[in-house]
Amino acid sequence: MTPNFEQAGPKEAQVTIRAERQDLTIVSTSFKFYLNTKADKTLAFGPGILEKNHLGTETSFYVQARNSLNENRQSGADKFSVEIYRNEDYVEDDEEKTKKVFVEPITKDLDDGQYLVKYVADIEGDFFIDVKYVNEEGEEELIRGAPFKCTHTAEAKPTDNEFTGSMMVSNIQKSVARITEFLATSNAGVDTQNSDYETNVYSLLKIKETAKNFNISKDKTVLELDVMTQCLANFEKLKAPRNKDFESCKKLTADIINLEKKCNETDKKITTNIKSEATKRKEEIKTFEDELKVYLLGLKQKPIYKYDTGAEGARELVGAIDSEVSKFQEDFKKFIYFAEMFEYPDVIEQSKKNLDMITKDTSSIKCLWEHIKTIQDQFNIWLKTPWGKVNGQDMADDIKSLNKQLTSLPNLDRKSNVFTGIAAEIKSWNIFLPLIQELKNEAMQADDDRHWNKCRE
Repeated sequence: MTPNFEQAGPKEAQVTIRAERQDLTIVSTSFKFYLNTKADKTLAFGPGILEKNHLGTETSFYVQARNSLNENRQSGADKFSVEIYRNEDYVEDDEEKTKKVFVEPITKDLDDGQYLVKYVADIEGDFFIDVKYVNEEGEEELIRGAPFKCTHTAEAKPTDNEFTGSMMVSNIQKSVARITEFLATSNAGVDTQNSDYETNVYSLLKIKETAKNFNISKDKTVLELDVMTQCLANFEKLKAPRNKDFESCKKLTADIINLEKKCNETDKKITTNIKSEATKRKEEIKTFEDELKVYLLGLKQKPIYKYDTGAEGARELVGAIDSEVSKFQEDFKKFIYFAEMFEYPDVIEQSKKNLDMITKDTSSIKCLWEHIKTIQDQFNIWLKTPWGKVNGQDMADDIKSLNKQLTSLPNLDRKSNVFTGIAAEIKSWNIFLPLIQELKNEAMQADDDRHWNKCRE
């Protein structure tokens, strides 16, 4: 039976034995024990989990076992489960389905805390890799950063699959450059010394947002640096050192620690300003909400909602309404930003509802007037048409179509003064058109014009 020394931590001990009620043995033996592997600390790295591996060429990646102190394990015999697969679509019983097609990996225990996994992709495309540590209870846990996604393509070079090949080097250098820029931008963004954050709410929120984004990205960035540092340690082991990149990773790791400290200090420094501005902007949002409510209540009293205004008069008023609504929308963007940044999203909800109603109503009345203009233009054309060219049936068909288009307009208020006005005008034409059809009837034609003479009487 192996004793559990996890509570004591890693140690090197001298072991002696005492028989019951006897003295300790004179002879002793050395015994080393280590902290167990932890899945959430263990890393995977290498070309086999990156994009653009060469199809058909063996590729690989390492698994580095680590303990709870984030230290590399120095011994082997851990158990890992590695599954590599691609998704394949197929049809069964006229139903589209997806299945996993597995690639068999070969895992070698290097007996120094690292495990080398090799495999060959059988087809071009995306592959997915699940790496799980089997803990003391026999439970499988995904390691840090897993699952992984990689691609295999015939366009890559076979040397890209080598651990010290160009793909690995390029990936490290690009990551170093990206992280360097991210940290520089974040560092400048949380700088309060050269900022007017005490008098400018946007500068204040910029600092707050930068610190928040840094904290969101920090763990992922630390993982990326841990992986690169371990990669470069393996480069050294394989006698292909990249000292400059290694030093860059060490510096970036230190920079993250310093920037995290700076962000925490900045958060404390701006706390009072954040609270003060949050209260002030909440009051502004409430004022904006009331302004929208008053505008909405008075909207239908505007001349554009009166049929007597006429299509031309309404067109002149549209510009002013568009300008007012546009101003509300710009203000809303500002206030929704404040609501999100000061973390009270519910405060803006009623303003959003009011603005949605204003936008819907004003869009609806503009569409209605545009259609009214079309209808009235058609009426004017008919009124100017010579009697000989008048076709009552065509007119009846046209007015039916125009009325159908009118009643199908979105968000139409059938009780509005504008709608009832045009509806009454259409009704008058519907009463008038049957008379035109009667007058155009062939029975009205006589050599002595007696029917028309009777009409004139």
